[in-house]
Amino acid sequence: MRDELTICLHCGCSEDVVKNQMEALSPLAQKYKVKWNNRIDRHPDVYESYSELINHSIATCDTEWMILINDRTKPTASEAEKMIELLSSGFACVFLYNVGFMGFSKELIRKIGWWDQRFLHGGWEDRDWVVRLKLADLALYESQES
Repeated sequence: MRDELTICLHCGCSEDVVKNQMEALSPLAQKYKVKWNNRIDRHPDVYESYSELINHSIATCDTEWMILINDRTKPTASEAEKMIELLSSGFACVFLYNVGFMGFSKELIRKIGWWDQRFLHGGWEDRDWVVRLKLADLALYESQES
């Protein structure tokens, strides 16, 4: 992984959640050039699907590497650092709190495609993603440790 990444915070309704997540991850700026892509600034309205939210985050991300974090996650800089290390060691995608705290590169999108926006109401879009990773024989690290 290069030294530049985007962190996409998905909270669209609470400045406090966004502020707390940014503060928790601020130590990453000592080692990486961190760009922020926050839904609350970009698109605080409701998305039709979680896949649409993910795809919009990817499309508006101007770095190759990204970490996406939902509002139910309380990430730490050390957890994000672990994610970066796993991605650097060859994992195509890393879930540290399922899809609520995940990282990957745009190269993965080029290989397996965008998130399928036909899945609505939090139904199976993450499993579709995992199936496509497996079909492409790409390594996934999935846990709920965060």
